[in-house]
Amino acid sequence: MKRMLSILVGITLIIVLVPASAGCIPELAPTPTPAPTPAPTGEEANFRLLISDEVNAIEDFQHLHVTISGIGLKQGGGAGPGIEHVLDPTLDPDEDDVPGIDLVRLQGENATEIWNGYVEPGEYIKVFIHADNVTGILADGGGTANVSLPSDKLQISKPFTLSSDLLVNFVFDITVVEAGKSGQYILKPQIDPSGPDKPFNDVTPKGKPEVTGKPEGKGKPEGEEAEEVEFEGTIDIIEGDIWTMSVDDETKKVDVSEAEIEGEPAEGLEAEVEGIVVDDTIVASEVEIKEEE
Repeated sequence: MKRMLSILVGITLIIVLVPASAGCIPELAPTPTPAPTPAPTGEEANFRLLISDEVNAIEDFQHLHVTISGIGLKQGGGAGPGIEHVLDPTLDPDEDDVPGIDLVRLQGENATEIWNGYVEPGEYIKVFIHADNVTGILADGGGTANVSLPSDKLQISKPFTLSSDLLVNFVFDITVVEAGKSGQYILKPQIDPSGPDKPFNDVTPKGKPEVTGKPEGKGKPEGEEAEEVEFEGTIDIIEGDIWTMSVDDETKKVDVSEAEIEGEPAEGLEAEVEGIVVDDTIVASEVEIKEEE
């Protein structure tokens, strides 16, 4: 009897103790959500823009100074209006009183930095620079050359990707060409030698002096200037790099050999053209083809 009573008491104690013990077990805390990775602070540069010069008519010049007042990038896929930065024009390192970058010393793979910093990661399709002024000194002692800027915004269409942890060196190649034998020179961008994956020899001056503020006005060299034009018309005939276009009731010859063409040209399509008039021919710098509706 005593043994049975002892067993019953033991069972009762177990039944009573189990709920009491269970009430002392703490509830498990929920698994915390990982904290998001903080966005870059902008202190680390992921984009660097350099200027270079493909050799065309540059040998005609002793100096060819270009004043750059801003740069910009355009995102792909309609992801916003783009990004722009205003620059303080720098002095030429070899001539303390001359503003701008001398393209003569940037021939071939030589390149100089004009901006570096942090840009929002993403896909980009275009880089452009604002050129306010160009001054050319001829190598043969012929004085100041007549060099035209068909547009104050020179642009390169080259898709590339920016991330937060990799530095992209983008070489923007500018070249000067002579329009026929007219003695008229044109400054324009070059697409093929430009981009984020091009070899370059960095000749950026160390500790280069800066000019405070912007240059006054958007000047061009003194002397006879080429007429700048901008129009929209229909492509009637394509003969190599020479197009015949109808604009209202007029027919115009357009030389696109040095132009950046956006879209696929074809006879019968509409196109917007920017350029200058040389010997009754429009030397185009930019052409945008309109899609058929």
